[in-house]
Amino acid sequence: MATREIPRREWTEFFNQFSREYLGRIATLEVVGPDMGDQPAAEAQPFRGISADEKDNENRIAILVGTGITHTVMSPTEVWVEEGDAGHVSLEIRGTDGGTWLLTFVAEDLLQA
Repeated sequence: MATREIPRREWTEFFNQFSREYLGRIATLEVVGPDMGDQPAAEAQPFRGISADEKDNENRIAILVGTGITHTVMSPTEVWVEEGDAGHVSLEIRGTDGGTWLLTFVAEDLLQA
């Protein structure tokens, strides 16, 4: 598996392309924090998109998973993508508060089994 950091200047373009490529795929979103441990935010829900909002000095990332639910990462500092075999992909978004959001996708061949 290959893991790489997405530079901040590329977030908007990367998220636009990523959203088009993975739209509708089944995803799980988890929040991992130093005080709260690992908490599921959405489990096995369709991915609707991700975007970076940096206009007017805003600093947040919006993740849409499931129906009508937007999960917002305030003050993100890093975005990492892991691309593996069989279409398995995950995103890791780290924030200034020490929290990490993990977005993972089910491999396509597992959906057809």
